[in-house]
Amino acid sequence: MSRAEEYGSQRNHSEIPDSPLTVSLHAEPVLLGQDVSLQVNFTNRGDTVRTIKAHLAGSIVFYTGVTASRFKKHNFTVTVPADQSEEYSPHLGSQVSLSFIVTGKSDEDSVTGIKVLNLLTPTLTVKLRGRSRLQSLMYVNVSFTNPFNYGLADVHLSMEGPGLINYRTRHYSFIEPEGSISWTEGFRPRRRGNRTLIAVLDCKNLRQLPTSNLTEDEDDYQEFEPFEDEATPRGVAPTGGSLLVKKVNMLQQRNKPKHFTSEYDIENLVVRRGQEFMMQVTFNRPLADDDDFQVEFLIGSNPTASKGSLVLVTFGTRGGGGPWEGQILENQGESVILGITPTASAIVGKFRTYVAIVGGGGMQRTKRDTNTDLYLLFNAWCAEDACYLANNSELSEYVLNEHGVIYQGSLGSVFDRDWVYGQFERGVLDACIHILDASRMPIYDRGDVIKMVRKGSAMINSQDDNGVLVGNWSDNYSMGQSPTSWTGSVKILLQYANTGVPVSYAQCWVYAGVFNTFLRALGIPSRVVTNFSSAHDNTGNLKTDLIFKEDGTPDERNTRDSVWNYHCWNEVWITRQDLPAGFGGWQVVDSTPQETSDGHFRCGPASIKAIKEGMLCHQYDAGFVFAEVNSDIVFHKRDRYGTLTPYRVETALIGLAIYTKALNGSSHVDITNTYKYTEGSAQDKATMARAEEYGCVRDHSEIPDSQLTVSVKAEPVMLGQDVSLQVNFTNRGDTVRTIKAHLAGSIVFYTGVTASRFKDHNFTVMVSLTFIVTGTSDGESVTGIKVLTLLTTKLTVELSGDYRVRHLMYVKVSFTNPFKFALVNVYLSMEGPGLISYRTRYYR
Repeated sequence: MSRAEEYGSQRNHSEIPDSPLTVSLHAEPVLLGQDVSLQVNFTNRGDTVRTIKAHLAGSIVFYTGVTASRFKKHNFTVTVPADQSEEYSPHLGSQVSLSFIVTGKSDEDSVTGIKVLNLLTPTLTVKLRGRSRLQSLMYVNVSFTNPFNYGLADVHLSMEGPGLINYRTRHYSFIEPEGSISWTEGFRPRRRGNRTLIAVLDCKNLRQLPTSNLTEDEDDYQEFEPFEDEATPRGVAPTGGSLLVKKVNMLQQRNKPKHFTSEYDIENLVVRRGQEFMMQVTFNRPLADDDDFQVEFLIGSNPTASKGSLVLVTFGTRGGGGPWEGQILENQGESVILGITPTASAIVGKFRTYVAIVGGGGMQRTKRDTNTDLYLLFNAWCAEDACYLANNSELSEYVLNEHGVIYQGSLGSVFDRDWVYGQFERGVLDACIHILDASRMPIYDRGDVIKMVRKGSAMINSQDDNGVLVGNWSDNYSMGQSPTSWTGSVKILLQYANTGVPVSYAQCWVYAGVFNTFLRALGIPSRVVTNFSSAHDNTGNLKTDLIFKEDGTPDERNTRDSVWNYHCWNEVWITRQDLPAGFGGWQVVDSTPQETSDGHFRCGPASIKAIKEGMLCHQYDAGFVFAEVNSDIVFHKRDRYGTLTPYRVETALIGLAIYTKALNGSSHVDITNTYKYTEGSAQDKATMARAEEYGCVRDHSEIPDSQLTVSVKAEPVMLGQDVSLQVNFTNRGDTVRTIKAHLAGSIVFYTGVTASRFKDHNFTVMVSLTFIVTGTSDGESVTGIKVLTLLTTKLTVELSGDYRVRHLMYVKVSFTNPFKFALVNVYLSMEGPGLISYRTRYYR
């Protein structure tokens, strides 16, 4: 247990005083529908007589412990002599599935006893007749008599037997009390040996299934809730009459600047956890010393204090009783300014707010008011928060910046793509919360940043959970929108939230851009990074296998691995209390659906420090990311019989560079050294050896030194221009060599997948050219690869007008076609957070 706590699991260490009182509950199993006999035994181990005021609560529960309904509430008093026991046996009527809780109190000692009774259900009668021989006709009869004093509705009777009879079912609308049903089916045994036939009856009246509902309950609280243990008021009303709430003001103008949430285009207050915010409550009169009130925050349906979804903030003599701190900051006559500090681990999401006044034998609450709803976010400014980031410049960039730059292309031919994150735009924060609701993520898990980013990683793609984006790496986008046409995340998120239908289409940079918006909107520091020459290895090792035919041409049919020109993912800043010290900080998370993690298409968070050190034992998915930046490329020759012979291994062609946007600018910063040591250094060799110890397999084939080498060079050119390719063969031997060579030029997607040979190609924007030169001479093989990313022309953007808030301005976007061929089906899009919403225009 101590080790589990070291890895972040929390236990309760409250010092509970020993009590001389105990209580136990006993009940014998009974048939569903019969009466239950419950025995309650109180024991007094003290040396004085104790009188116990007790309460019995009986509930119908699902097997998950969730209460379906309450059927019995009973108060009683028991006197227990010193060092003796006393039995209490209440009468209980027939119910379905029961849970009993007895609580008792004597002086300052409290006792609680719990008994869960799983009720027995009636059985079916199954009879077989016929000759028990293979392929001989047999009959099975299943019968049932309803033993209850009520009818059974919507009954399903099913039977199945492997090797005997396939699954079959029959429906009965209603079975009267003491009514019977009988079902006979014929079958012929198909397999020898002892066989089992199973019959099951399912009925709504008898069913015990768990239920979950994350939908908000607008009427979750009674305006007046009487105290269960008091039938009369607690005392005389204070001077001036009963206390009433006239108005609640969430003081947005005072709170938002302190919480760095002023940019959110939301009518409600947005604050960050672990930091005090203020609210003003106006009463019908000034507060008296004996006035008692509390503020209540609720999130989700069926909120409960034990799960953190119901938070009570108390003041005055009862102050400090809940997890959130509360204090009265100012007392201004009939109004008070309250300071409330949520815990640094509080649930993140949208809370409902109530003010409750204690008095008159209960609590009088304010009416439901959506204007007092409160959004609570992660707080990267709070040292106790799991995503605390100390650097103010980094906070401004990785939490507050709405604009980003995503890098694409190939090393030596890198170009940038602007992206509008728009995390503060109207509707975006609600859309991000909707994504969590659509995933059915439990409310009580939404304070855990690791669980949140893993759920977000899975939900941004729609591969297996009806998430936000549909991936498409073909050249046919007729059923949606081309990935290259998106300018930002806002339109995508709002469309998904409004329709509930995954948005088409995305590729890696779109996934990363939308995921970045999701993370920053919830307050998690994040950034988009690009890995140039990124390995995608389908076998989970450190080998990217490229296969060639005997004539030197690429064997695309048998090559399963691929090298992406670039791949975009995200990094989040998390302290990682679940890992040993030193593995916090930037973590890789990836929403592009490549491989599954715990059954879902997602990746991370994987500690970048663990990746650099080869410590792949630390969760999550460190091995997969390690291979993306450290794989060896193994070149194989495949003969006519399918035998593979490795003839070349390249250890320095993967993870050539890793870029992200620099702080306070649009240029890039190279962060490769955070992922890996210098290629071939002692630290690098130690990291690779350590990764192998944790199961990542490398290729250790002994490749004979070749006297021949080949290199391929080409200068970047604009899309539509001719390419000048230079192929250089080098012979380091002492004899003349004649090389039979083959040049293959292909149009490829950035994922390394071949679109077509040149002769079949119609140029599109997001493709690049790959040239592969292979040669053989006297049994020696050489291969050279050159990836050339084609440059595209730029748009011209001009602004005019008065650069002031709410004043009319104009933007003009122009483009001149520089190519010798016409462009058809052209879409021009623009977007600017806080300036102009997503707009597009079509040109035939």
